[in-house]
Amino acid sequence: AAFATGVLTQRVQTWSIASATLALMASTALGPLLFNWLPWWPELHWQWLPILVLFAGTTGLVPALSQQFPQFRVKPGESVFKPLGLVRLVSILVIAGLTAYLLVPDWQRLDNVRVWYVVGLASVIFIVSCLSSYGVQRSEPALPALLLFSTGLAVGILLFLSGSLKFAQLAGLPTAAGAAWWLLAGRSRLTSDSLAVAAPAFIAVITGLLFCGYINSFSSLPVACYAIVVLAPASLGLRAVRRTGLARESISGNHQQIDRQESANQVRISAQEKNRFGWWSHFLPLAVALVWAITVSVMEDS
Repeated sequence: AAFATGVLTQRVQTWSIASATLALMASTALGPLLFNWLPWWPELHWQWLPILVLFAGTTGLVPALSQQFPQFRVKPGESVFKPLGLVRLVSILVIAGLTAYLLVPDWQRLDNVRVWYVVGLASVIFIVSCLSSYGVQRSEPALPALLLFSTGLAVGILLFLSGSLKFAQLAGLPTAAGAAWWLLAGRSRLTSDSLAVAAPAFIAVITGLLFCGYINSFSSLPVACYAIVVLAPASLGLRAVRRTGLARESISGNHQQIDRQESANQVRISAQEKNRFGWWSHFLPLAVALVWAITVSVMEDS
């Protein structure tokens, strides 16, 4: 369903930027409906997850589809605080805040600390969403698509190891969307802009799943195992920030020779990036989290 939705929306130019988001929304909506995983209206805090994905996807599409109107477009080099850029930040903030508010349970034992849980979870979702969206937009789509797919897969395995089978099952929904993104990227049918629009909704659901799995689990897995996973998509943003810094450094003091040196600078930046931050390093947090979780699970069973 996710792959078919992505292919169909790519055929309509106006909606091509929404293809990745609509694929995620289709996967999230059809899963619970077809398999009767959830009630029609949420009764427990974690049952809000599919509805939150639909809300996050819709909210993220508002500034993206606004690019069809020239007066709202953010041109290269313009401040992020132009109207559309500000709407993007506000939309991610709304997604993060509502996701945290609905997913943190109102248990009596959390009465004194619930507000801190909400603030902490919202902050993580907001920061990781901004970094991942920024990094995805400035990369070729194949690597981010594979990384997001791998992140969803790692989340499912981690939740399975923690004994949260229901959450591991739900993790299959964003993972299926990630697999569709990877296939679409391999066929050159997915753009970086489209994937960047979907990133905040994806980050919201996997972070929410990790939180729900942790707070509902009786496993001895340390909280660091859950936290390390989200560093993988965030690393895309860190990589993009460093590339921007290298580019600015390379042209400082040489404004009169930018046109002649641009190609050489790009080659040098690519070489430095490849040597200092290979593609494999994006997957390192996932490997560390899984190896740590497997080790703890084996020691717990022995």
